[in-house]
Amino acid sequence: MKYLITESQFDSVTQKLINDTLNDFRNFCEVPDTDAWLSNHWLNFDDCDTLESIEKIQVVNSEQVKSVPGLIKITSKYPIIKVDVDIYFSNIFASQDFSDFLISLAYRIKQKYKVQLSFNENELINTNTNRQW
Repeated sequence: MKYLITESQFDSVTQKLINDTLNDFRNFCEVPDTDAWLSNHWLNFDDCDTLESIEKIQVVNSEQVKSVPGLIKITSKYPIIKVDVDIYFSNIFASQDFSDFLISLAYRIKQKYKVQLSFNENELINTNTNRQW
């Protein structure tokens, strides 16, 4: 079944895709099943470790990437949406690298929902105010 999404709905629909996929990741990481891990091609142990520090990923802006004759030629069979996100995390370190995790997230969304997301980290917000051990 296909749905038509207007540009004004991109942010909320994209946020829902991200939230649902994060929940899938959390469910998968919480119950490590050997058979599931062997058949899994979209998540690894490092992603589960990174997920532990993520509180939420919030969509700031999203827009569909369109072909521009002579400049940009879209060859993907799936719609491409450029997404700016704020990542809220809690860690004793001031910052953290989420690039590999966002690649896994985008891969799973493309695999499950047939939409290709291109993430841009807008802001990284560490909610942990006590960084002393």
